[in-house]
Amino acid sequence: MGTPFMPWQQMVADVAGEYDAASGIPIYREVIVTVPRQSGKTTLQLALTLDRSLMWGRPCRTAYTAQTGLDARQKMVNDWMPMLRRSPFKVTIDRELRGAAETAIEFSTGSRVEVLASAEEAGHGRTLDQGLIDEAFADEDDRREQAIVPAMTTIRDAQMFVFSTMGTGRSTFLNR
Repeated sequence: MGTPFMPWQQMVADVAGEYDAASGIPIYREVIVTVPRQSGKTTLQLALTLDRSLMWGRPCRTAYTAQTGLDARQKMVNDWMPMLRRSPFKVTIDRELRGAAETAIEFSTGSRVEVLASAEEAGHGRTLDQGLIDEAFADEDDRREQAIVPAMTTIRDAQMFVFSTMGTGRSTFLNR
């Protein structure tokens, strides 16, 4: 937080911040970002999440998912939560949930960021304002997208962000 954006990060922030003048709705419903390893994805994902959680004037729900539920949980607990606690945004945190069954950050605005497992049944029955799919190279099917997109259907200004390094021949979702 305090580290300047790399050029690709600024481009993503610009795209995420483009809105239709008449409706105020983000122009892009889905944003896909592929970058090399260790390029600052974690920081950008947290910045996008904080924007949605704190600046939209209403409680928003974000789901973060990685190649496995455990990987997503570890990213939130070991990376995001410590970064937040060291930042000026620490005063906006109401609660950190670190349980294996429920990992989430709840904010004073009523917004919530939670881990979404990568299993086929994950995400059903939720309503989301924002979905973050991390490490999409690992997806050999569309299950994470299929969990997030229907959960955003009733939210006019919802957005899904897909982040990944380069995939392989088996990276069906990312290669599409």
